[in-house]
Amino acid sequence: MYSSSMVNENYGYAVSWEPLPYKTTDGGATWTPQTTIDAFGGFLYDIKMVDTSMGWMVGSSGRVYKTTNGGLLWDTLSVPTRSYSFQTMEVIDMNNVVIAGGTGVTMYTNDGGASWTLHNSAGSTLNGSYYTKDQQTQGWAVFALGSNGYIFKNTLTPVPVELVSLAANISGNDVTLTWKTATELNNYGFEIERKSASGNWAKIGFVAGNGTTTSPKSYTFADAGLTNGKYQYRLKQIDLDGSFDYSQSVEVEIGTPITFSLSQNYPNPFNPATTIAYSIPEAADVTLKVFDVTGTEVATLVNSRQDAGSYSFNFDASKLASGMYIYKIEAGKYNAVKKMMLLK
Repeated sequence: MYSSSMVNENYGYAVSWEPLPYKTTDGGATWTPQTTIDAFGGFLYDIKMVDTSMGWMVGSSGRVYKTTNGGLLWDTLSVPTRSYSFQTMEVIDMNNVVIAGGTGVTMYTNDGGASWTLHNSAGSTLNGSYYTKDQQTQGWAVFALGSNGYIFKNTLTPVPVELVSLAANISGNDVTLTWKTATELNNYGFEIERKSASGNWAKIGFVAGNGTTTSPKSYTFADAGLTNGKYQYRLKQIDLDGSFDYSQSVEVEIGTPITFSLSQNYPNPFNPATTIAYSIPEAADVTLKVFDVTGTEVATLVNSRQDAGSYSFNFDASKLASGMYIYKIEAGKYNAVKKMMLLK
């Protein structure tokens, strides 16, 4: 086995020298071979699943694949070169992906693989990579490990808006999105996109940004009159020059739950953000807090009275250290605790 990617405690994928991935839905107790990806017959070196639906794979002969339906189909993407084997990648989200391999070749996409920026060469075979975000310069840094013991660094510049939270709250058949930014630079605004369980992403609204500011800003958007079912939401942040970036998605389910529940965060392990979802069958005063392993509170995600419904919250842990964290919900007489792992 070359690589594995677990979305939660039960669901994950693994790849090896065979031209097909393996899937588990029972925490690794059993692994089921999936359909051969294509006819090229090479190795698959790395796989990263963003959630149970979306993920990426790379392999020999410059192969790059993407799935948006849980691995039922893997699309073969067009890339600038197929002269090298791609051994490793970092999936920041489904739009921002860094791939490395060959003799120091790195590629970066910020539009889900529609276009790529090619960087080469470090002069040494790249066998691993590590991604981080510089909070001071608001830049990306990619560190790649070479076959001769070298460490190479490459820097890339993202759309300069720091999104620190995105949440979706349900009231009846209405959904209210709330999000916050820590800083903004040349921010034109946010397109709001929605996707139903069986549909595609579609724009449903726009909220103007605050241009350039170093002060935290809060935003809201209401989506009313939805029919019962599951929905995902994401933000398309657009810069004044037309460049853009997507947020992670949050999911809600319209329809009154019949029990209290706290779901396992996804993805888990995560870096740096993850989604926490819960359901309450009746109106209640709700708190959702995060603690480190010593019991010290590190974040309060929710502290308000909420109507019956299903909720999800995007938790950004970019300013926390790697390690195990505990999140706890209290809603009326109900309380529950779960663990999550931050790996940087």
